[in-house]
Amino acid sequence: MNVPKEQWLSFAQIAEKLTAQGYDIREIEIDDGVYEVSAVKDGQRVKPYLHPATGEILKQKTRR
Repeated sequence: MNVPKEQWLSFAQIAEKLTAQGYDIREIEIDDGVYEVSAVKDGQRVKPYLHPATGEILKQKTRR
């Protein structure tokens, strides 16, 4: 994703958005221009990928 860094949400803002949606955040990284998060939601390990400027979940994988 090609979004200028100055438009990106901070790690804290990303964590706040996901926590409000019921995610228990384990780790936040940047991968290929998006935020990649390791988290637990509803007892499942998940990996949501978020738009860096909006925090919108672009896709999510369930991890085992």
